[in-house]
Formats: sequence, structure tokens, C-alpha cells
Amino acid sequence: MKKISLLVAAILMITVIGCKKSENNKNSENTVIEKETTMPKEAKEKETSLRHSLEFTAFKTPKKVGVKGTFKDITLTNTSSGNITEMLTNANFEIVTASIDTKDPTRDIKLKEFFFDNLANPKITGTFKSFEGNKAVISIQMNDVTKDIPFEYTATEKEILLSGSIDMIEDFSANKAFNAIHEACKILHEDKTWTDVELNLTIGK
Repeated sequence: MKKISLLVAAILMITVIGCKKSENNKNSENTVIEKETTMPKEAKEKETSLRHSLEFTAFKTPKKVGVKGTFKDITLTNTSSGNITEMLTNANFEIVTASIDTKDPTRDIKLKEFFFDNLANPKITGTFKSFEGNKAVISIQMNDVTKDIPFEYTATEKEILLSGSIDMIEDFSANKAFNAIHEACKILHEDKTWTDVELNLTIGK
């Protein structure tokens, strides 16, 4: 009888110890989970220190009169080291279209309301894909359409000048936005708004 009592006591002790270990394991698991869930999210891409500017030229009237402009809010990220073309390969850019600046506030409001607000996305983004010879390829996403656009460039060790052009309808299916700005400016444009836009970029150290 004494042996049976000792055996029962031993079993009870093992059970209690087992429960405590199980609880400790659960607490440990909970601690790990809490640590994992409180880990900071991956940091955003760091904006480059490279100076950069973009000038676009859109066209109006049958004589194809140019209208120049830029955007005040442009960010360039994910640059590498090396010379200027090496630094830009696979670098990304983002343009906030609401920051349009043509040096004419009335025109800027009209472009934002009738053109950019009719695009599928308020931002234009892209990636510098390659530089070879004097030819560059830049992937541009606008109106939720992505297109590889060829550019010509000249570069020194510290600065690059790129020039190219896009077609709002052929390249980015921006028919809705184009038609809206054309109708809004029909009289001023003498019933002619052009679909092509010239782009000139300057980027340097």
C-alpha cells in the first residue's frame, strides 16, 4: 500500500512538472511571437543625394507651339555606386503629378483637373533599366500602363543628360485624359492638341 502511494505521488509530480514545462513553452512561444510582431517593418527605399531635374514639352495649335513644364515633387531612389550610369542602373523614380509646374498657375490647375486627375494613378513611376552606348531604356508606368521607353543620352563621370519622348495615347492609353484636356483647351489650342511629349532629364552628383 505504501508503494502504491509513493507511485501515485510520483505520477502526480511528473504531471505537475509536465504542465509547468508546457506552460513555460507556451509563454516562450508567446514571447517569440510578440517579439516578431513588434519588429519594425522594412524601411522604405532611401532617397538619393543625386541632383535631378525633369523638363517636359507638350505641344498645342497646328503650328505645334511648345509648352514647357516640370514637377516639383520627384524622388529618385535605389541608386548604386560607381559612375553616373552605374549609379542609375536599376534606380527608381516617382513623380507626383499634382506637383505640376508650368510657371502658369491657371494652366497648372487646368492640367491637374482635366489631364492628370483623369489618369488611373496620380503618380508616374519607373526604373532606369539599362545604359549602352548612347542609348538608355527607362521603364515608365503611367495610367497603370508600363512601357519601356528609349532615350538618348550623353554622360560624363558625374552627370548625365537624357532626352526622349512619349505618346500619351499610343504608349499609355491615356485617351480619357487627353480628350478631357483637349476639350477644355480646344479654343486656346485652335482645335489641335498633340499627343507626343518631349522629355529631358538632367541627373548629376
